[in-house]
Amino acid sequence: MATVRVRPLLLLLCVALAGGACGVSFGESSEGNEFFTGLDVTGHKVVGEPLTAAVAYETFYPMPVDITCDLYRGRERLREIGRTQAPAVPGDRSPEDEDERVPGNVSFDFAVEEAGKHEVECYTPLDDSNFIVESFGVAPR
Repeated sequence: MATVRVRPLLLLLCVALAGGACGVSFGESSEGNEFFTGLDVTGHKVVGEPLTAAVAYETFYPMPVDITCDLYRGRERLREIGRTQAPAVPGDRSPEDEDERVPGNVSFDFAVEEAGKHEVECYTPLDDSNFIVESFGVAPR
């Protein structure tokens, strides 16, 4: 009988862990949310010059979280500028407890080929409502 009780509890735990990484919405703020805490594009904002997108996050997930950053001009996606993973966090953590979140940051180097207004959008592919956006202008050469 004990194994009958353990299996449902184990199944419930697996479902809870899997559900925690997908389908949880963190909001649509371009100023950050429960996962992304900042995004800054730096560099000489001139066509062809090197730029860097620096992304800050805080994670509490017990599994790695994919992060992708894309470059846009208006509504047109120009290309992906970077992709990486936030590492898994050991132990049982909660988004409500800020002391249990583990901060991290990543950066991606890129250049822009056309002058005008651009955006870098970083997001977690498993939850498209979890993103952060930075707008910036690029001057002609």
